[in-house]
Amino acid sequence: MLKAIHFSIITLITFFIFSSFDKQKSEDDLIKIDYIINQSKEINDSVKLQEKFSFLKQNYPKSFKENLDVIYTVFLAKIYSASTDKINTKSEQLFKQALVKAKKLNNPELLIWLNTENGAYYYQYNEFLKAFPYFMQASKLLETTSDKQLFQKTAIYKKNAFFFNMINDKEKAEQYYLSALKTANKTEKNYGTILNSLGNNYFEKKEYNKAFYYFEQTKTYAIQNNDQIRYAKALGDLALVYIQQKNYPKAIELLKKDIEISTQLKEDRNNMFAQIRLGKLYLQLQQIDDAKIVLNKAKNYSVTKQYLNTFSKEIYVLLLDIALKQNDVQTEFDARRKIDELETLINEKE
Repeated sequence: MLKAIHFSIITLITFFIFSSFDKQKSEDDLIKIDYIINQSKEINDSVKLQEKFSFLKQNYPKSFKENLDVIYTVFLAKIYSASTDKINTKSEQLFKQALVKAKKLNNPELLIWLNTENGAYYYQYNEFLKAFPYFMQASKLLETTSDKQLFQKTAIYKKNAFFFNMINDKEKAEQYYLSALKTANKTEKNYGTILNSLGNNYFEKKEYNKAFYYFEQTKTYAIQNNDQIRYAKALGDLALVYIQQKNYPKAIELLKKDIEISTQLKEDRNNMFAQIRLGKLYLQLQQIDDAKIVLNKAKNYSVTKQYLNTFSKEIYVLLLDIALKQNDVQTEFDARRKIDELETLINEKE
């Protein structure tokens, strides 16, 4: 009897020692993964990326190398994506390879990060249907994973928030934005991005006072962190609140400043957004010639990127309205034809 009790005690002690060891080992691995991802973000050359991970594999134990393979494959996919600035077969193949490798590991935290990155890849190019299953899987795993165990917390929460805001799940988006805000470093530019996005979430929910507060906070931190483009975006978003308040001169002033800063920084995409907003406001105020000028500028950029087809269609619809008001038959015909073409392309994707 005593021998049995003695054996049971030894077994329990052994179990707790190894459980504690495995837990510590797991936590150490997560810290390493987080560090490696942070160190790899700025690498935009496939050769340099390969050199870095070859070096890492020589300095980490064999048991950790599978994690390195997953991370390497994801960043290689992102390099191909950045070089082509569009959905491409190579990146898609690499993301699939990474997912196959990651599923063999008992690491839900890695799967959360991988699914988020895969979803974000498609989201970036407005391929929302393809992004959907990856964000849904990431969200499902987030529900059962301790916040303390997550690595890349801020990026994961932020990217998931972007997606759920886009599919109009405002409550889940707000939850993720607030989680991202808690984990973000206030001295980094990323903090302003989250403040700005949370403000937009509240604006879309028609909670204008909250939206105004977070847009003003975005401005404050953009100045502190020397983030000029975020400052410009905050001005453009504040303009939306002033439009709601019918303070149109203030809204026009802010949108013009947004465009001016975006032009200086050569931030063409944000420039386009601000021009569309200003064009719509000019149309609302019956300033037709002014609207035509800024909308044509926005169109000149949007048509250069296939993943901006939705915005191109919005611009052509506004230009059609102008053509009808000015009885411009040729422009009306061209706009209708282009709208039909874009609708076909958009429906095929979305």
